[in-house]
Amino acid sequence: MMNEQLNDFFAKDGKWHEVLNELRKIVLETGIMEELKWKQPCYTIDGSNLLMVSSFKDFAFVSFLNGSLLADTENILVKPGENSQFSRLMRFKNVEEVKNLKSTLLAYTYEAIEAHKAGVKPVVIKEKVLEFPLEHPITKNEKKEKREEILAKKQNPMETKENERDLPELRLE
Repeated sequence: MMNEQLNDFFAKDGKWHEVLNELRKIVLETGIMEELKWKQPCYTIDGSNLLMVSSFKDFAFVSFLNGSLLADTENILVKPGENSQFSRLMRFKNVEEVKNLKSTLLAYTYEAIEAHKAGVKPVVIKEKVLEFPLEHPITKNEKKEKREEILAKKQNPMETKENERDLPELRLE
């Protein structure tokens, strides 16, 4: 069901205007609810987020929020990021691609709806813990010394005040 609140979003001129409107038209054929969430069109069923339609600089997309559950028989869904577990994007560069993939988009959307209705949930995979080791851990004393060094170099007390944001933060616990 179309949501009038999103008319402004889809009325905006821009690189992806036509593509986004075509995606909207196709997704609405499925009868799912259109809502405004995170300033973006979000399509829901029974109050649960199912997919989103939006764009980045280089492409427009449909993001299936539990896309990892989809069979992806056409092998066109991609992870939005390396560590994404559930979400999958279907990317589009122009209206012709949208029209050519309409049946696939509808099939994937109906598959997502059926998975939701069946109560199927994606499984969280506990992957490796991301670590961010420092080559040389900075001690509190080194932070303090660096701050004092920067302050000592300042000639003008007014300049020190203005540029204080450039100083490393020192928090003693």
